[in-house]
Amino acid sequence: MQRPGLVGRLFGAALLTTFAVGIYLNFGLYDVLTGGDGLLANATTMSTHIGVIGLATLASGLASIAAAAMLASELGGTSPWLSRTYLALVTAGLAMSLVEYTSLSAYRELAEAATGQSGTDLATAVLRGLRNGVHFTDK
Repeated sequence: MQRPGLVGRLFGAALLTTFAVGIYLNFGLYDVLTGGDGLLANATTMSTHIGVIGLATLASGLASIAAAAMLASELGGTSPWLSRTYLALVTAGLAMSLVEYTSLSAYRELAEAATGQSGTDLATAVLRGLRNGVHFTDK
């Protein structure tokens, strides 16, 4: 049996890291955000928390894409379809995570408008939250 090389070790480390971050996000940070009175009530006081979730999600997704790209470059000659499919799935997963973060940003804006902290109507708050979620993730 051949020993795993550097690419195999880096790929394994990236997978373990993204799994650990995903578990922490889903069962740690999201539980705090959605617990108690719920997401809408908590979003006004946890805007930094929402930002940390967005950054951790982005970092985890980029690490997954880097690992998939390493795998694709290593296995591209022997298993091109499999390696490209994995890269496409990981990229789609990052895109969906960013859509989720965008909805959290909209929740924050909606919660601030609903409690009267922002002075705008609810529809404007939701649209601004969606726009800011996409804009800040892009930047």
